[in-house]
Amino acid sequence: MHMIYLIGVEHKIQYDGSYAKSQQERDKFSIYLKQQVLKLKISLIAEELSEEALRKYKGNNSTAKLVAKELNVIHLFCDPNTNERKLAGIPPKEEIKNEIEKNIPKNYIHRYQLRDEKTNEEMKKYHTIREKFWVEKIKNYLNQGILFICGAEHVQSFEKLLLENKCKASILIMDWDNVI
Repeated sequence: MHMIYLIGVEHKIQYDGSYAKSQQERDKFSIYLKQQVLKLKISLIAEELSEEALRKYKGNNSTAKLVAKELNVIHLFCDPNTNERKLAGIPPKEEIKNEIEKNIPKNYIHRYQLRDEKTNEEMKKYHTIREKFWVEKIKNYLNQGILFICGAEHVQSFEKLLLENKCKASILIMDWDNVI
C-alpha cells in the first residue's frame, strides 16, 4: 500500500474560468504539484472536483488535470455530481440556502450573511458522505502513490477517514493559501 498525500486548497486554485484565482497563482500551484509528483513518485492525482462543477464555475481546465496530462500520470475527479449527490442523500446547496432564508426575518440587517453562514454549517453535515465517496473513487489505486487535492476544511477529517480505512495518508499542506 502506497501513501496518499493530501493538499488542502481554496477551490478557486483548482480551475481556470470566471471565479478562478489568477493565472499566476495557478501556475505557482502547478509548479508545486509537478515537484511533488516527481519527488513522491505519484502516479495518480485525484481531486475534490467534478466535471460538472468545473462547467458550473465556467472553467475549461482543472489545474491538476493539466499537470497530470503533462507528467503522464492518471487524473481522477472525485467529487459527486448532482445525480450522485442525490443518490447519496446530499441536498443541493441552493435548496438548503432557500430553506434557511425562509426562517430569517426579512428586515434582519445581516440576513444574507447569516443565511450563508448557516448554509455552510448545514453543508458540513454532508462532508463525511462526500469524503467516503472520494475513498470509493480512489480505492482501485491504493497500490500507487496518490496526491489528493481537497478543500482545506476537509484535510484533517479526510486524513482521519483514510487512516480508519487502513490507508496510509499524510498531509503535505493544510491550506495552500496560507503557505504561499
